[in-house]
Amino acid sequence: MELYKRIKQRREELGMSQEELAHKLGYKSRSTINKIEMGINDITQSKIKAFADALQTTPRYLMGIKKESHYLIGNIIKKIRIENEMSQIELSKLTNIPVAELNLFEQNNSLPEWNLIPKIADCLSVTPEHILGTSLQNCPICNLSYVANIKDDYEEHKQFHENFIKAQKIFGCVWSTEEINEMKLKAYDIFNEEENDTDKRYNACIDFMRCYFSRSLRGCNYSLDHVDFNTYAAMLLNQNHFKKRFGVSYKRLVDKFGTKSGLADGTTYFTPPIRNSEDTIPVDTQQPKKKKQTKDEKEIEKIIENTIENLSNTDGLMFDGEVPATEEEIEQLKSAMRIGLAMAKEKARQKFTPKKYRKDNQTENK
Repeated sequence: MELYKRIKQRREELGMSQEELAHKLGYKSRSTINKIEMGINDITQSKIKAFADALQTTPRYLMGIKKESHYLIGNIIKKIRIENEMSQIELSKLTNIPVAELNLFEQNNSLPEWNLIPKIADCLSVTPEHILGTSLQNCPICNLSYVANIKDDYEEHKQFHENFIKAQKIFGCVWSTEEINEMKLKAYDIFNEEENDTDKRYNACIDFMRCYFSRSLRGCNYSLDHVDFNTYAAMLLNQNHFKKRFGVSYKRLVDKFGTKSGLADGTTYFTPPIRNSEDTIPVDTQQPKKKKQTKDEKEIEKIIENTIENLSNTDGLMFDGEVPATEEEIEQLKSAMRIGLAMAKEKARQKFTPKKYRKDNQTENK
């Protein structure tokens, strides 16, 4: 299991919200925590300690270092110290750790505190991961960080890597996190610079949307059920947010990609549809019959259809009188109306039905 997944798991175990964790760590909003838990943003070695404290656990737990690995730390420190032709006294002077304490570490009779490991590693010219024996690696192709000598991490990287390669073949140009961060900044600078010619700014806008597309794919583990780039671009262009951002290039982009609902304004992560269980049912398997609508249900649906139609002919289905409601938002409105009308009909039935015909009265008489 990766670091970001352990952070999310531990937070949920504590019943802590993303907002609460963000506040504890000094972040301005939950969005940073959300990106970290999705594996989009990485955290530095020094920040792992802060996360561990906020989540009431240890850095070793978050990094997935097994208990038996702890007792190798002393051996590793001793081995590297000897390779560097350094005595315990010399290492003690460089780290300000007493010789007696260093000796306990090397004899595996005591474990170094977390804040001492980076200090020891720096003086021995190695990384903290080397001291901890985790062999943390970063795949140069899919850009996933994982611990190679932990089986679960190794298998997880293998699957993630395969998904990344498949996504590249299906969707074309798909960038890794490192490429996304580099290209996003570059594209942003180009399309915001008014002195650049229109073609250059237009192409930068496309690259900018490709960054979000690659990030959205990564967020769903490169699911092949994700929409293609052209469809995704149309969803972004349907948002007021991107209309303002792309400025003079917006109309030309819409001419190429069009607009399409599917992402709420300000949202860039597409959630692939959950496969229906019916997808795996053989064709000749008998399907359950669709429930027949009651008289009340038919009347409610008719009222809802008429209401939506009337609102559509005016400015009723608009947000702040500017942004048209999406299909998803209209469905949410229908659901709310359906519940409210059903409750109203039930109350009317209870109020106007004579007592002798009420079901509860009949039950009491039996």
